Amino acid sequence: LRFIPYVSVILPLYLIMLKFGLVGTHLGVVLAQQTRLMPFVIWLLRGFFLEIPGNLEEAAMVQGCSRWGAFVRIAIPLVAPALGTALILSFIFAWNEYLVVLVLSGRNAQTLTLGLAKFLGGEEHGMRWGPLSAWASVVVLPVIVFVFLVGKQFIRGFSGKTE
Repeated sequence: LRFIPYVSVILPLYLIMLKFGLVGTHLGVVLAQQTRLMPFVIWLLRGFFLEIPGNLEEAAMVQGCSRWGAFVRIAIPLVAPALGTALILSFIFAWNEYLVVLVLSGRNAQTLTLGLAKFLGGEEHGMRWGPLSAWASVVVLPVIVFVFLVGKQFIRGFSGKTE
């Protein structure tokens, strides 16, 4: 789904959401984002999980861990940098999404990026640069704070370094 232009998927997605009554709801927007982001996250994390030696999980199970316990205690800590990277990239992709929210949101489930576009108003008022800049700063600020807080995981996920 990452390689298919999302514009070609939006109409069938809209029809499905309309059939289930999810157009104009937060749940509809979240589910639409999930259909777009989950293949990317799975593709990103798959390589990291394949790199974990099976011997580590087997050793944990020999020591008394269940399959789930070995996964939680061994695999998850080893791929934590990749999980952080997937989290950051998914957050940024979802935060910057405009088309899905424009089509599926209605009036009740708008995001800040759609609100920014609606804030621009019509051409009859002219461009209000001061309020537009202030609004854009508010829209970008959560992404900057989020990346600042978990940026170390982001770098570790791409470089593979644990320090």
